[in-house]
Parts: sequence; structure tokens; C-alpha cells
Amino acid sequence: MTLDELRTERNALLSASDYAVLPDIPYTLSPAQRENVVVYRQLLRDITTQWKTTKTTIVWPKVPFELGGNPLEGIDPPEESGE
Repeated sequence: MTLDELRTERNALLSASDYAVLPDIPYTLSPAQRENVVVYRQLLRDITTQWKTTKTTIVWPKVPFELGGNPLEGIDPPEESGE
């Protein structure tokens, strides 16, 4: 991925989450939920610092639940019993 491609993808993700932080729309998010979105958006803005070459593996931030992310993402599934 080139740096331009990374920025394009990042900008699309930022645009997709704009609605959650715009000051002129009524909020359905609590202050804590809004903070989750703000942190996610800052991680997106900072993502270009990971890029070194076109072979760099980019670690994208997880989409918060408030924006439709999977609330179970990153949680290990329970082990099945051998019964």
C-alpha cells in the first residue's frame, strides 16, 4: 500500500464517522461513547506514522461499537469442553 492509498482509505473511514462528532446534530451517544469515537478518529489520523514502505503492514484501529463495530472483536471465544 502506498502512502497515498493509506491516506485515501483513512480519509474514507474518517468521513464515514463524521456524523458521530459533528456539533450541529442531536447526539444519541453518551459522553463516554462519543469519547470512544473521538479516540478512534485520532488513531485514524495518526495511522500514517506506521507507514515506512509499501510493504509495511498497517494495524488499523478497531471500529468502536458506537459506529457499528463488533463488540466481541478481540475477545477470545470460550474453550469448548471435551465432554
